Amino acid sequence: MQSFFKITAVFIFLTLMLKADTIADAKEAYAKGDLNKTAELSRTACESGNSDGCAVLGYLYNEGEGVEQDYKKALEFFEKSCNSGNENGCHNLGVMYDTGKGVEQDYAKAAALYKKSCDYEYADSCDSLAYMYQQGVGVKQDYFKALELYTRACNGGSINSCYSTAYMYAEGDGTKQDLTKAIDIFEKLCTQNSAESCVSLGLMHEIGKGVKSNTKKALEYYDKACKLKLPQGCNGYGRLKK
Repeated sequence: MQSFFKITAVFIFLTLMLKADTIADAKEAYAKGDLNKTAELSRTACESGNSDGCAVLGYLYNEGEGVEQDYKKALEFFEKSCNSGNENGCHNLGVMYDTGKGVEQDYAKAAALYKKSCDYEYADSCDSLAYMYQQGVGVKQDYFKALELYTRACNGGSINSCYSTAYMYAEGDGTKQDLTKAIDIFEKLCTQNSAESCVSLGLMHEIGKGVKSNTKKALEYYDKACKLKLPQGCNGYGRLKK
């Protein structure tokens, strides 16, 4: 009996290694532009129980890459991936319910799926769920919850969420207004080439919100945003240069 368990354990280990190698090969094929091979390998991985493989296959059906576009199949594979605890699968399934793509639009279900993925620390899902709380879509509007989720997503690497966090501090939504904190976040983001953050800083320096009005600094921020191809930056720069 003990020998059987050892053999079984080795078999499971080898199977897991095979799944990992297959999905790695699929991602490599995708990077090389071989979509047919990507689909073939992803299907093999998915059929072997790899949730990443199912998530990738769902994406391919959703986009019509390497396979004929089929939203129902995309939904099927995203759901299979999500049910196996894959955060990517849950997020993409949430997007489909959020947008009504291939399924009847259901904001409440989208929010539940974003929450499941966010609980796995998937930053994009935390960001999407935060937006739903901010707007009161699919969930009861709650600025405090929105700020909490934006902050969580920001800490997880979401630039968009960091911007939203700064914006909420600047406006005092869900928290006491804190212009110093907002400016600090905007400045960090602007140095990372977040054009929207540069525009926000330009406006704050232009009108003197949280800082002393400084046309020169405002022009610098607007100019950077413009060079990052954000029209609002070019508009702000042109307005102050008149």
